[in-house]
Amino acid sequence: MIDMITFLPEIFLGLFVLLLLLGGVFGQETQPLSSLVKVGRIFLAASLLSLLGLAVIPWDGVPDHTLFFSKTPLVFWVQGILLMSLWPSLARTSPEASQFEYYVLLGLSALGMMVLVSANHLLTFYLGVELQALPFYGLLALRRKNGEALEAALKYFILGAVASGILLFGMAFLYGATGQLGFDGLQEILPQHKGSPLVLLGSAMVVVALLFKLSAAPFHFWAPDVYAGTTNRQVAVMAISGKIALLLVVARFFFHVFESVPVLKPVLVGAALCSLYVGALGALRQSHLRRFLAYAGINQMGFLLLAFCVPGGPLTPLLIYSTGYFLSLILFLQVVTGFKIAGKECSLLSSLKGLSKRHPRSSVLLSLALFSMAGIPPLAGFWGKFALLVPMIETGAFVVVLLVVLSSVIAAAYYLKLVKDIYFESEEEEVTCLPPRISAYLLGGCLLLFFVLQTFIPLDFTF
Repeated sequence: MIDMITFLPEIFLGLFVLLLLLGGVFGQETQPLSSLVKVGRIFLAASLLSLLGLAVIPWDGVPDHTLFFSKTPLVFWVQGILLMSLWPSLARTSPEASQFEYYVLLGLSALGMMVLVSANHLLTFYLGVELQALPFYGLLALRRKNGEALEAALKYFILGAVASGILLFGMAFLYGATGQLGFDGLQEILPQHKGSPLVLLGSAMVVVALLFKLSAAPFHFWAPDVYAGTTNRQVAVMAISGKIALLLVVARFFFHVFESVPVLKPVLVGAALCSLYVGALGALRQSHLRRFLAYAGINQMGFLLLAFCVPGGPLTPLLIYSTGYFLSLILFLQVVTGFKIAGKECSLLSSLKGLSKRHPRSSVLLSLALFSMAGIPPLAGFWGKFALLVPMIETGAFVVVLLVVLSSVIAAAYYLKLVKDIYFESEEEEVTCLPPRISAYLLGGCLLLFFVLQTFIPLDFTF
């Protein structure tokens, strides 16, 4: 049995949620919400520190796998990134953040992500998926007087329920064919049943459900509408934290559980190429900021799915690309969430026009994030694409490489257009901007020095 000390991060995060829930229900009249949040952030910081300790301290004699959970350095790494990406969402700068339910739901969703990335069993995996998703349905609907928010919550709930049903059916078929629910047991028994119709059907249904939750084409149709009905801060949680957790689970499925089902690899290649072009062409004609981020995310998801098809050491290219992309997206959203027009958040891309004349520091940071997402050297996004394409070229997959490069050219067009708007267009509306935080400058430095950081801290983990 895994030592309880390896569950300290989840325990601290659970205490964070419990404190806010009890304080919000019984103590809001005597204890201001800001005080509760400050105390809650102490528990969140304790969770982060415990993760740091678990990642660097060798725990001799403690097994890293049980029937239900996996506790490895890779899991601790991803859990730490999840908590750091959620930290900015705890600032009281959005309308829904004046309600204690906002923090409770956010904490519960974070706890679901922590369970999800450490799952080693289909039941634990499903518990993590639902605990991560269900609070977020409520989080979207907190702005009760906003019709777009309620529409987004309803669409996300209905389509998410359909995906969860498909996932459950797939798990049931896998169990019916193998008699196993644990990841380790499935890995051992699947090679003996890889031609079974139940295994193929169950595996396909699990893959479809995961592609839906990752908003990969052709299962992307929900993302633009749902993103448009959220806030910039909520998009940060959906587009970064949730996808980080799901990507690790998808990686475990394909590198650990489903590696003996080769028919799934062409499905991934098809979904990857479809995502590249649906995202790139869809983002070209967007004027709404969050719809643009939805299509740009679909395009980037195509690159991330290609990482599952890279021969050789498949986990390393995935880690390099995902780390570079999510750092860029965190920086972009951290700067954009500080923009206001007449006291309201910016929702249109036209708000970025002429930004450099009034807010030069924020403009530099935004440009760094956009250049990195476009894959411009020497930024982090370039090294992510380099890590993906070189192994493909070495194995002779020239057609796929050509299609990927062409989609990158299309994607670069809309990223560079935004940079042009920031520096060479006239300002259409007066945008107020919070000064960039120190963390934003650190993120910008990481994008610039990514190759150096990777040299000294190589991203090379195993399951």
